[in-house]
Amino acid sequence: MPVFSRRSFLGLGAAAIGGALGTSMLLPEIKGISNKFLGLHLPFSGEVMGEDFKAAHAMRDGTLTPMTAPDNDKILDVVIVGGGPSGLSTAMALNMSGNDNFMILEKEDVPGGLCRGNVRKDGLFYACGAHYVDYPTPQATYLHQIYQACGVMDGLHPDGWPRMAAESLLSGHEHNIYSQGQWYPEQFPYQAASEQDLIASDAFGRDTWMWTNWRDSQGRPAFCYPISWTSDDPEVRRLDGISMSEYLKRKGFNSPALEWYVNNRTLDEYGCSIHDTSAWAGLMYFSASRTGFKSMIPDSERVPRLVTWPGGLGHLTSRMAATLPADRLITGALVLRVKDEGDSVVVSWYDIHTKRHHCVRARQAVLGIPKNQLPHLIPEYREKGHFSYAPADYTSWIISVIHLKKVPSFGKGSLAWENLLHDSWTLGYVNNQHMEKGRSPDKPHILSMYAALAGNTMRERMELLTYGWDYWARLTVWELMKAHPDIIDYIEKLDIWKWGHPMLQPKVGHVWGADRAGLLKPFGRIRMGHADVCGIPVFEEVTYRGFQIAEEILAELGTPIPTRLTPGKV
Repeated sequence: MPVFSRRSFLGLGAAAIGGALGTSMLLPEIKGISNKFLGLHLPFSGEVMGEDFKAAHAMRDGTLTPMTAPDNDKILDVVIVGGGPSGLSTAMALNMSGNDNFMILEKEDVPGGLCRGNVRKDGLFYACGAHYVDYPTPQATYLHQIYQACGVMDGLHPDGWPRMAAESLLSGHEHNIYSQGQWYPEQFPYQAASEQDLIASDAFGRDTWMWTNWRDSQGRPAFCYPISWTSDDPEVRRLDGISMSEYLKRKGFNSPALEWYVNNRTLDEYGCSIHDTSAWAGLMYFSASRTGFKSMIPDSERVPRLVTWPGGLGHLTSRMAATLPADRLITGALVLRVKDEGDSVVVSWYDIHTKRHHCVRARQAVLGIPKNQLPHLIPEYREKGHFSYAPADYTSWIISVIHLKKVPSFGKGSLAWENLLHDSWTLGYVNNQHMEKGRSPDKPHILSMYAALAGNTMRERMELLTYGWDYWARLTVWELMKAHPDIIDYIEKLDIWKWGHPMLQPKVGHVWGADRAGLLKPFGRIRMGHADVCGIPVFEEVTYRGFQIAEEILAELGTPIPTRLTPGKV
C-alpha cells in the first residue's frame, strides 16, 4: 500500500521545507493549484487554536518552581489531575456515591481534553476534537449512568438496549467517499476497487463478523467494551503480537483498496496506522462496533451504530462537567508536581491566569493526563525503576474547522455526516450540521477536517509546533479543492486546532503487554487514569477506568460501594 504524506502531496524537497520554517508558506511547489490560490494572502481569516503548548512546555522544562507545602490546612479526599473524560468520569462516580470532597485541576480553560466542541455567536456548534461514540450495549451500565446523568439517554427498551435521545442518533446520509473524481455514499473506495478488492472486502467482512460472534468456553467475547470483559483465550490475545497489516496478509486479504480502508479506520479511531496498530486493537474496532458488515447483521439485532452531536463529544463532556459542583473544577490550572508522602499526596499547581502558585494536600490523587508527563510530575516514579510509560508514542492531531457561507457542489452526490477523501493525508471531514434535520445547504455550515500525524511522531510534533496558520490553512484548502475545486469561494473563516499528545497509539504488544499492566498499578496513593492506560484510546474505555478508579479510592477511604462495573451477558 502506498504511503501518502504531506511531503509527497506538496512535492517539497528537504531544502524547500527547511527554507519554509518560520516563514509565510506560499507553497508555490504545490502541484495543481490554481493561480488564484497562490496569491499573497488567503481571502478569509482564521487563527490557531487548541491546547496551551506554552504552559505545558513550561512544566516540562522546569521553568516554573512548584510550591512544596500546602497553602491551607484543608485535606481533600481526591485531587484529579486532568479534566478530560478520564478525570470527569472519576469525579462523576465519586459524586454519584456521595463524595464531593475532590478537586479537578485542568490546564485548559474548558474541560474535555480531546473531546472538545465549540459554538459560534450565531448558535452553530462544531467539533474540534473527538466527535462520536458507539451506541452503548445493554451490558455497559456504567455508560448508562453517565448518559442518563447527561440527559442523552431516556431509559431502556424492553429488550434491555439503552434508549438514546433521538437527537443524538446518527441517521440519514452517514458516509461519503470521494475517489476517481466522484462521490460515492460509502466508506470503502468502490470506485477504485478491482474485482479482487471486492472479493477481499467481502471476505474481511465475514471474518470480522465471525469475531463478533466468537465466544470462549466461559461465554466471554473476543472483543467488547470495556476490554477487561473480553476473553483471555490465547487464540485471541496473541493477536496483540502482530500488526493489523500482518493480520490481513496472513488471512490472504491482499487488496490495496481494503488496506487503504482499514488504514483509514485505524487512523481515525486510534491515530495509528495499519502497519503499527495491534491486530487485536484493529479487530476490536471492526468487531465490537459492528462496522464494515451491515448486511450480515440480522434485522432483529440492528441498532443505530453511532451516537453524535453537532459539537461532537464536547456536547457530552460539557454535560459531564455540569453534573459536578461548580467549585470542584478549576480550569487554567497547570499541575507542576505530584508527590506521594506516604499518608497523603501533595499536589502543586500554577494558575495560568493569576500567575499564582498553589499547593493542596489530598488522601488520594488521580493522573488523568498523558503519561509522558510522569517523569516531570513524579520524578520518584522513574527513580524507583518504573519506566512503563517510556515506550509510548502519542499521535498529534490537526483539526481544521472550516466555516462555510453555504455548502459547495457535490456533483451528483450530496453532503454526508462523514466525508472521506481517497488517497489523502487527511481523514476527510465531518459536517457538524448533519444532526440539524432539514438544514438548507444554502445556509452556513461548519466542517471539521481531521488529520492524524501518526508517522515519525517526534518529527510530526515539531512540524505541528513550527508551522503556523498560513501553512496548515493552505494544506487544508488544497486538499479540499480536489473534491470541491471552488471551495475557496465558500470559506469565510478557517481555524486550525492543534493537539500535541492526546492519543496513545495501540501499537503491537501494547494492549495486553507488561508496560500497560504496570501503569494500572497504583504508585503509592497515586492512580493512573487517561486513555493511555486503557489499552485503546476510546471514550468507552476511558470512562470505565474512571469509574474503576473511583471505586478503588472509595474502598481505600473506607466507604466502599456496590460496583457499577459488573457486566451482564455480553
